[in-house]
Amino acid sequence: RETNITHCDHYLQNKMLTAAKKPTAYLLCLLLVIGPLSTRSAFSDCDIATYYQSLAGNPANWNRSELQDLLETTHRNVLPYTDSSTGVDTWAALSDLDAGSSPGTVHLIYADIDFPVSPRGTSGTWNREHVWPQSRGVGGGGPDYTDVHHLRPSDANVNSARGNKHFSECGIVEDISECRTPAHEEAKADTSADPSSFLPPASVRGDIARALFYMDVRYDGND
Repeated sequence: RETNITHCDHYLQNKMLTAAKKPTAYLLCLLLVIGPLSTRSAFSDCDIATYYQSLAGNPANWNRSELQDLLETTHRNVLPYTDSSTGVDTWAALSDLDAGSSPGTVHLIYADIDFPVSPRGTSGTWNREHVWPQSRGVGGGGPDYTDVHHLRPSDANVNSARGNKHFSECGIVEDISECRTPAHEEAKADTSADPSSFLPPASVRGDIARALFYMDVRYDGND
């Protein structure tokens, strides 16, 4: 099968596609993956100096508009969300990007466990979590909808429990008495949730923060 992934994190570029699940704000370089995942390769210009050569001056002075334009213009490939005819879709990408430690498994973001790749897409298996919720601005068919920077495999029931809640500790908006720990019986023990917030496992909070930062800079509402 074939797949195409867009941006990757520079400091993890040697891990290639695995790095796409851990985007670091601003330090983004471009990967083009063509052909079987086992033969993926990076662009020859995948280094900081080349990627940012269109931006002048001290990086501390780069503005949001310049960074957004750079991310948008270098976003060369958009995966289909589901393509059962070819298998070249986000299911395939996540099965590779978030592969578990054992063959034939994926790692679930909120449960922090490995789970069989197949079956999938049912209430008793795993599905695709939009870390930036669809109801909070992600479109239903554009590049933001299938951007693997913020798509992660999730236990389907925990995904439903998260819904479109903001990531936060309990007790910020709601009374602390409303807090539930863990956030769901199938979530990791250090998660929590109340009617307005969802606290993910500590092991992925940095990944989630970087994914949200990337999404906020990359998308301006025009695509």
